[in-house]
Amino acid sequence: RLAEDFMLNSTHSITRRANILNPDAVVLGGGLMSGFFAHMSDGIARGIRENALSDVANTPIMHSQFSDDGAALGAALLFHPESHWPF
Repeated sequence: RLAEDFMLNSTHSITRRANILNPDAVVLGGGLMSGFFAHMSDGIARGIRENALSDVANTPIMHSQFSDDGAALGAALLFHPESHWPF
């Protein structure tokens, strides 16, 4: 029941953000997704197809290849001293 509630809440959150951002893909990662991605990705994708705007309804759902540190690595790269300032 806990996993089902998490999937439902995640689906609503991802759908709202996808409707606003219109991403090329949704990448899920982190410790919880490392163990449950295979069990939850189909349900999340189905929920997005059923609830999202037509432009984002078929957005692919992918598992992060950067283990639990992907978000931290991405944030760090935004502020790399040799890159352009992102703002």
